[in-house]
Amino acid sequence: NLIVVFSDSYDSAGGAGKGFIVVSKGLSEKEKIKVLLHEVQHYIQRKENFSRGGKPSEFKSLSPIADDEVETFGVALARFSQKNDKLKYLVESDSFDPLELFEHERDFDFVKDEIINVDGVDISIGEAFDSFKTAYLKTSLGQYAALGGEVEARNTQNRSELSSEERRK
Repeated sequence: NLIVVFSDSYDSAGGAGKGFIVVSKGLSEKEKIKVLLHEVQHYIQRKENFSRGGKPSEFKSLSPIADDEVETFGVALARFSQKNDKLKYLVESDSFDPLELFEHERDFDFVKDEIINVDGVDISIGEAFDSFKTAYLKTSLGQYAALGGEVEARNTQNRSELSSEERRK
């Protein structure tokens, strides 16, 4: 049996333990469903002894400058995204989610040769993204996000937004 608890006081979107899942009540209905799918996937991983997820707090940054590089290149990519109609959906404001950018690398393929300015240096989007990705994977969040169980759980939650036709592709 699996118990699902919707909590007012939970300090993150969701989490799972042996036999239970906690989801924050503060999320939108759409986000609650995505978190629930993500955490159910972790429950299945544990039950079937598949690759598991983790927590960013289980990792330490591998480079003292990685977080700064993620911020520098991520902000430059986010600002570029805001000005591009096809990429606008990735960023709502000057703030950005590094994981969201990381997971949408292919969305930047059509603009990879365009030039942006990053801290006074002109580089291509492709180079900026490569620098961002390299730095991101050295951060605690990047290491956590690269865990097989986390990749699988994010894929599960993201597929919930696909149509039947898109799922068949």
